[in-house]
Amino acid sequence: SPLEIFTDEIESMRCAELIRDGRAKDYALAVSFAFRGFLAGMFNVDAREMTTEELRPVLKRRLAAAHESRRFDDIMGCFNLWDLSRYAEFAPSREILENNLALTRKLADMLYRGESHV
Repeated sequence: SPLEIFTDEIESMRCAELIRDGRAKDYALAVSFAFRGFLAGMFNVDAREMTTEELRPVLKRRLAAAHESRRFDDIMGCFNLWDLSRYAEFAPSREILENNLALTRKLADMLYRGESHV
């Protein structure tokens, strides 16, 4: 399932360890890659080949069609943090990254299960 693949990728890329080691850019790259793969599996979109800006309108439409529009802002918040971590001189704290990983896992789980609250 897309959720199992996402979970396996998060573990195999050792996202929690990257956070502990202070490797924010590597964490952002890994979690973004894994979550984009999850979105690709859930919404049949080539999310790994799209920029965040290209993905934004596609994701908005797909979430609306799946009655999950309320998740859009949380998901885009994750993408914005990852992009800032990867491309800007921005080093989020360990706490911010740990919270982000927890939120990303929760979003994937809820989207997969079709649950209604974060």
